[in-house]
Parts: sequence; C-alpha cells; structure tokens
Amino acid sequence: MKNTESTKSIYRKIRIENSKFSVLKILFYTIGIQISLVVIIATSGVSYAKSALLCIALVIQWFPGAIIWAWSNKNRINSVSELVGMGLAIGTLLALLSSQLFRTSNLDRFGWAIPSLTVGIFYLWLKTKNKKIFYVPIAKLDRRQIFITIVPTLSLVMLQLSTYWRWNPIAWIGWWKFQTDVPYFESYSNSLATLGTTQNFINSEFLVRYHWFAYAWVGSLGNSLNLDPLIVLTRILPLVAFCMAATISYAWAKDYSKKFLTPAVCALIVVIGPGLSIGSFVMLRSPSQAIAGCWCLAFSLLFLRVIDGRITGITPYFVLALLAAGVVGGKGSNLAVIGVGVLSILLQSLRQIQTSKIRVYISCSVSLVIFVGIYEKFIASSETRPLNFGVYLGWPSLFLTIAPFVIGIYGLLKFKNSTERPLLIYSLSLLISGSLLSLFTYHPAGNQLYFILTAALVCVVPSLIGLEKIVSNSTKVLLQDLELSRIRHLKVAVFAIILIGGLFASLIWANSENMTGNLGKIYRAIAPLPIILSTFSICLLVTIVYRNNQKRFFQRIELLLVSLLVASMIASVLGILQSIQNGPMYSRSSGLVGFGKSTSVRPGSISFNYVKAGKWVQENIENQNLFFTNRQCLDAKSTYSDCDGYWYSASAFSKHQFLIEGAAMTNLEDKGMSIMSTKQALSYRFSIAPNTEDLKTLWESNVRWGWIDRQVSNISDWKGLAREIYSNGDVSIIELKDPTK
Repeated sequence: MKNTESTKSIYRKIRIENSKFSVLKILFYTIGIQISLVVIIATSGVSYAKSALLCIALVIQWFPGAIIWAWSNKNRINSVSELVGMGLAIGTLLALLSSQLFRTSNLDRFGWAIPSLTVGIFYLWLKTKNKKIFYVPIAKLDRRQIFITIVPTLSLVMLQLSTYWRWNPIAWIGWWKFQTDVPYFESYSNSLATLGTTQNFINSEFLVRYHWFAYAWVGSLGNSLNLDPLIVLTRILPLVAFCMAATISYAWAKDYSKKFLTPAVCALIVVIGPGLSIGSFVMLRSPSQAIAGCWCLAFSLLFLRVIDGRITGITPYFVLALLAAGVVGGKGSNLAVIGVGVLSILLQSLRQIQTSKIRVYISCSVSLVIFVGIYEKFIASSETRPLNFGVYLGWPSLFLTIAPFVIGIYGLLKFKNSTERPLLIYSLSLLISGSLLSLFTYHPAGNQLYFILTAALVCVVPSLIGLEKIVSNSTKVLLQDLELSRIRHLKVAVFAIILIGGLFASLIWANSENMTGNLGKIYRAIAPLPIILSTFSICLLVTIVYRNNQKRFFQRIELLLVSLLVASMIASVLGILQSIQNGPMYSRSSGLVGFGKSTSVRPGSISFNYVKAGKWVQENIENQNLFFTNRQCLDAKSTYSDCDGYWYSASAFSKHQFLIEGAAMTNLEDKGMSIMSTKQALSYRFSIAPNTEDLKTLWESNVRWGWIDRQVSNISDWKGLAREIYSNGDVSIIELKDPTK
C-alpha cells in the first residue's frame, strides 16, 4: 500500500503558551482522555473520587517525562503516541526514584511528585527565555485506518483488563483466592514505600530487593494517596503497562516504517502477547516484567536513535542512563539480555567512521556502566534467587511459541541496508542471547522464561519492520498472482487454513493448561504445532499451484513467515476471548497458582474480613512496632514446619511489618532458615498456648501486636498476656502486654 498525504507526519513548531487554538485543543483532548480513564478505572470497582485522583496523579507523573522527552528530541517526535509512551516511561522512573530518595524526609508522602514540580519550574524558566519545547506532530488518519489500527488494540486491551479485574477483586462477598504472587507483590510494594530496600514487611531481619523498581512505584503511589490494597497493583499498573507498551512500540516502529499499518500491528502484538504459553496476560502475571518490559522498549528506541545520529546533544545521554537504570532495576535478568545487545552494537562499531564511533562509544559505555552499577548496588544481594545451569526441556515448544513474532528479523537480514544495520544487530543479539539463556538455565519457578520473554517483547518491532520489507518486495506480488490463479477463491482458502491453525492451537492450550502430569506437559508442548502445520500446508498449496515456477521459492518462504504471524495472532486473540469465560491463564488450576471464587476450606482462600482487618490496623495502629501472625502457610491446617510458605495476606492488607510471615520468597542459607523456623515456631506457639516466656521473647524482638487468623487458632483467653482490640469472623488483632510490668 502506498503512502498518502493523510499518513505523513508534518512537524510544526507550536509555542503552546502563545496559541489559544493549541491550548484549547490540547485541553479538550486531555479532559476527554481523563474522563474516559476515570470511567474505565471506576468500572473495576474503584470509586469515582479515587479514580479521578489516580488519573490526576498519573498526569502529574507523565508531565515531567513528556517535557524532558520533548526537550531532548527537539523536532524529532514522530507521533503523539511517542510523547505519551516515552513521557510515562521517564515519568514513572523519576517518580519511583524520587519517592525512594525522599522516603525518610518530611516530603516522603508526595516524594514521587517532586520531579513534576522541578520540571514545571524549569518549563516556566524556559518560557521566560522564550524557548520552544513542544514540536507537535500532525498526522491524519481516515476512518478506515482508525478502524483497523486503534479500535482492535483498545478493544483487546479492555477485554484483558476487564477479565483480569474480575478475577482480582478489591471487594467481594464470600471467599476468594488470589494468585499466590498478588498478596506478596502487594506486601513487597508497601514495604519498599515504607522501609526501602534495607528491610521488608514479611521478615524483619532479611532484605529482598530483586527487581524492586516496579513495586516501589506501586507502593509509593498507593501509600501517598491512601488507597486501599491492590488498587494500584491490579488496576493502575496493568493500565499503565499496556499504554506504555502499545504507544512506545508504535513510536519505535514509525522510526523505520513507511506504512501506517506496521506500527499499529506492533502495538497490537505487544498487548495481546507473543503466542500461547507466554501469551496474553503474561504482562499481568508479572508486574515487574510488565513495567520493565516497557522500559526496555523505551531504552531501545532512544539507544538506536542516539547511535544513528537522529537525536543529538547531551540531554539524551542522561535520559538513556535513567532508562538503563529502569531496565535492570525493573528486572535483573534484563542485564544479560539487553546488555548483550548493547555490547554487540559496541563491537560492530569498530568498523564505523570516527563520528559514528563517538556516539556509539558514549551511549554504550553509559548504558553498560549503569546496567552493572544498578545491578551491583541496588539488585544483587544474598537473597537473590539463583538460576541453575541445565537444559530446559520445554524450550523447543517455548521457542515455537514466540518464533512467529520474531522471525521477521529475517527480512532485515535479507534486505539489509546501512541505516538499519544497528537495528538488525541489536535485535538479533537479543534474540540469540535470550533464547540461549532460557535454554541453558533452570529455576523451579520458571524464572528462566524471562530471558526469552524480554527478547521477544523487544524484538517484535524489528521483526515487523523486517516483515514490512518482505511484503513490500515479494509477497505482495505472490498474493496478486494467487488472485489471478486458475484455482478460484485461493486467497479465501489460505486465510481459512490460517484461521483453523490458530483455532486448534488455542483450543489445545485452553484444554491442557491446567492438566497435571506428563500428559499435560505433552499437550502444552504440542500446542504451537497446528500453527506450524497450517502455514506449511499453505506453502504446499502454493507449491502445487506454481509447481512449474521455481522462481517462487523465496516468495513461499516469505509467505510462510507472514502466515505464521497471522495464525499466532489469531491464537492469542482467541485465547483472550476464551479467558472472558474461563478466566486468565492458570486461574482454574488446582495448584498454588490457581485463583478465583473459592470456599473457606480451600488452601489460600480469604474472606473480605481480611481486608477489613487490614484497614482497621492501618487506621488505628500508627507506630512502627512489629506484628506477629500465627498464619505462615497457604493451607491453614498446615504447621510452619511442613507448609509451602506462600502466605503474605496479613502484611499485604495491614501495611505493617511482621516478625515473619511466610518464607517461600526468600532464599537463605541453612542458618537463616533455622532462624526463620524459630520465629515461625514462636509466633505459632504463642497463638495456640500463650505463655510468659514466649511473650518476653516477642517483646524483646520489638513485637507489640498480633494478627490472629481464626482458621489457624480461635482462642479468646490470652491469660492476661494480651488483649483483643479488634475482631471479626476471621481475624483478631491483639495487643501484647508489657511482660516487665
């Protein structure tokens, strides 16, 4: 499809403060977007007042990021989408770092808003100097283009969000079970906002600080606005992550694309997920991966612009350093993947001219130094969960799952040119390093998947750029020939085969994702095969049609790549549609990861009384003394010595620090485990049989309060050693008596 005047971006320098039309137009769109967001958030169960407050907070965080990005790029912003996405990426990073910097000061509650105030003053200073900051791109899209680009992406985002919100309620009747990570992430986020990385709510003597940037942002925003638990984690973070992923990938693709459709497809793919087993909802299952993945996209966009010379000056290097910090601080595993990509660019620059080398040397050096520095200073600790070396047997299926969304890099390789060479080297390095690291490392919780997840997410844009070249150069001719072939309706048959492949792949996965044993593993492993088989069937059909034309060999390969992409997208979309009824991935699992409507006897389930008890603690207990809890296990009937240890609901809902709660998320030496067991035994023992000796030990450990889960013990006589200060049907809060009096 040829470009038209309606798809070209024309840059105009607009001084907003001197243009009433621009001010009114921007104000109109801003108010419209704000109202829409308020309504969307309110549909998830948040009150309209808090929804409006959250939207204002997001604008405050976006503002300094947008100003800094506009100032850095001058007139090189290619779309409003870029200003939105990059503004959020920079703004969220500034907010979380500022909140940590001012955490112990009198400005701790609104420390995240200080960057907005600082940049606002800077903007007013520029205004007095008659400086121009905003260069507003004007791009016109007709109704047809809007319908096939924006509408599908927004629709699929809302379908995923609405499903995710229904399965993660903030208020409910009866009993419910959250996915095991949700209460842990909530507890961890509040801990970072209150205590920083030196302590945590679930254990008073050990720190857990791996990939903590995302959770610090969640905790600081929730605590400063005095929001109920889970609102930022399950409502705002997914919304912001989807927005950043879609807008940044769209803007990055526009740097290289000549067609309006390619950036739109990039935005669509990153929000529906690359494939089946790691497809839709993967961003929502790991908040750190969701946010860090967006920071990786933002870093990649800026990094390649700098080394290509499309953006100049000193400011971009500071922004690059900030985004590099987010890449590793958001997810420590990104160091190995993105670091290899940066290092590959540095090595290939040895053949470039001196001017290009200087840009590459500075940008690569800044990035690598920040990568390593952030990891060593803020991520690495004795509690970092290690990966073991070994061969991951599920890797072939995993790679087949993401292959349709990254294999388009072949197009960059075949139709390579000097301007796109860095993009090719960078994306190919990410894909190879991410794939190999996922193949040769292993962790029981599946953490080796994040290497290839990061690579796949970032490689979506280069892959689509490569596919655009393929379609432009050959496949388009082939499809035209198919239309004129002697077999009628051949194009319809081709699409039908693609649809069937995607449908069967989606059905196999939906019916096997919760199956246990080897049979379930086999079904999940073969889930991508219908996509592969359907695309090969198409190539076979085309070969039969052109059996006497050997010149079409490469066109058939390229048609295979396009068919793979379309079939995999269909599978992901069908997975999203199925989840409306069946719930998000693994929600119906009978194991630890299952979640949804429950009963009191199901391990890990809670009633809304837990939230009410936590709210009472927040409103009535302000000092920083510790709590103890008698609940350490998902299964309330287990004891601390033989349980799974995935229980963090007390610290999550109360936002207070505990002597110990659960143990599964910390990896400690044998000595550390014995200390934890001693604390757990003490907490459990006192709730079953209160005694003076245990009271003295608790008091000496700075414990003053107790969170008593009635599913574990239901005593009411504390023998004068404590008094009950709050109680509902499922939780009691007790205050310990001073044993020295």
